[in-house]
Amino acid sequence: MRKKFIFIVLFFCIMSLTTSCSSSEEEISPDKEEQIKPEFKIQLKDVATVVIVGSQGNRSEITDPDDIRFFINLINSDYQAESPGAVNDVGYREVIISMKDGKEINLIFGGNGHYFVVSETNFAYFLKPNQSTNDLRDLVERTEKENK
Repeated sequence: MRKKFIFIVLFFCIMSLTTSCSSSEEEISPDKEEQIKPEFKIQLKDVATVVIVGSQGNRSEITDPDDIRFFINLINSDYQAESPGAVNDVGYREVIISMKDGKEINLIFGGNGHYFVVSETNFAYFLKPNQSTNDLRDLVERTEKENK
């Protein structure tokens, strides 16, 4: 009987140690999980219009199909995504992309055209340095000049 009693006590001690050790694994809180950064892609065939809104509220539509293609290719391929709230200096220009299905996508460019924030998700996308931002600024200036 004594052996049986010792066996039962040892059994419960081992079980309690096993369960306490297995539950002590570090759990990752939702704050520590890496936030998924969505890829930003727009299909050129789905774009109806692209309108640039200047700092004074003036609107300039990009009408040349080559310029629209250039702009869409630029924002689709030349970026590095950052989490929401990563940037707060926006206001260079706003671009409204109207899709053929009626949906509108608002991009707010900041840093003199170095990055844009997608209004819907608040994610920031940084363009490649130098050439991309220079080409974007050239397109914006040319479009605004043509629409005056």
